[in-house]
Amino acid sequence: MHAYRTHSCGELRLSHAGETARLSGWVHRKRDHGQLLFVDLRDTFGLTQCVIDVSSPLFAELEAVRVESVITVTGPVVERDPETVNPNLPTGEVELRVEALEVRSRAAVLPLQDPPRKCGFAGSHRGRRRAHRPPACRDRGPSPRPPHPPRSVNSMPTRRCSDGPQFPNTVMSSMKA
Repeated sequence: MHAYRTHSCGELRLSHAGETARLSGWVHRKRDHGQLLFVDLRDTFGLTQCVIDVSSPLFAELEAVRVESVITVTGPVVERDPETVNPNLPTGEVELRVEALEVRSRAAVLPLQDPPRKCGFAGSHRGRRRAHRPPACRDRGPSPRPPHPPRSVNSMPTRRCSDGPQFPNTVMSSMKA
């Protein structure tokens, strides 16, 4: 078995039920339903729901993992009950029962957490994000620019260099004459 995964998070389907799978990804969301802990695991290919029972010795460790931590979970792929099937997800007919857990990278506490959008992935709420940025980084429209100096001031050094008998046709030499 591969060290990190046998399938991607968006790959598991009902045809995989009964197989043992290993998935790696970011913890997208956690939901504690008393006796069960549901963890949505996300990678670049999709999202898979993982479930662990409170009687499992790994329950406390998985419960302590923060959102956006990177984990690897191993366990059997099981069919969801008909009333819990999520038709909005390609992997909504199955879930992974966690039997082994490896925490690859623990995430720090997130300063702001975007609420999930309808599709299941975190949204980008620019207004709230801008409000909590340092004042120097906030968008305040176009920045005022200092006016440009007159063109003649910018080109004076060039005119001084080109002034003289070796450049008789320049503007400055024609003005002196």
